[in-house]
Amino acid sequence: MYGQSLIKKRKYWPKWVPGDQIGKWFEGKPLGFSKTLKQDIDGIPFYVHCSRDTRFVTKMMSTHGLLTPNPEHKTWRQNQNNQWVNFLYPEFLSRHNHSKHWVDDVNNRRHDPIGLEQVWHTKWWPTRQFTFICSVAESNAANCRARATKEATTPQLQFRQKLAQQMPMNRINDDGVRGESPLRVRKRGRDDRVLDHGLVARPNVTGGWSNSLNSRTRVNTMYAKTKCATCKTNLFVMGTTWWPCTTPIS
Repeated sequence: MYGQSLIKKRKYWPKWVPGDQIGKWFEGKPLGFSKTLKQDIDGIPFYVHCSRDTRFVTKMMSTHGLLTPNPEHKTWRQNQNNQWVNFLYPEFLSRHNHSKHWVDDVNNRRHDPIGLEQVWHTKWWPTRQFTFICSVAESNAANCRARATKEATTPQLQFRQKLAQQMPMNRINDDGVRGESPLRVRKRGRDDRVLDHGLVARPNVTGGWSNSLNSRTRVNTMYAKTKCATCKTNLFVMGTTWWPCTTPIS
């Protein structure tokens, strides 16, 4: 399990984080200077990443992260001499600043109009859980795509329309591997029309006309016989979703 939490002086302060001692130790250090304090509670190690800022020292409890400066994340501060200086955020703080609003972004998008929980009126508890998982997955997919491409997030309705159009052509298997593209079936002509053996219901009005009875003769079977294009035998013909018929019926 990897996680991190920003430490602030609010109602509670972590017991094993010496905040005042850390602040005194960082006095006089240049802006952007970073250091890590390693702690251990009940045999579980964790780290307190610290970074010097203008009026405070940023402290981060974390189980991961590096102090390596991120060359793509530069910030500017005004020092004590009222001069603007820049420094690079360390990796742990850069990641936090980029992702600290992700939960809010997901919730805001999930609560947008036409939310699944609002329009899906079924109150059965498993269904409510399913709608929540679907809405979170949808929000994560849209936001992650925007962050990866560094573009604006796709509007809700536009994203759902594209998702609905692509879902029928989904080619990802159960194991997460993308399979081969579906083969496009060639349109059949009249000469290559081959009927699969299967049962097809006989129409309601069938049979010969009887003048003596003034009605149509009774049909003994409820299925129609069709000559097979392959074996040239009169067979009961089924749809392709039924079992194959291999025994000729005379």
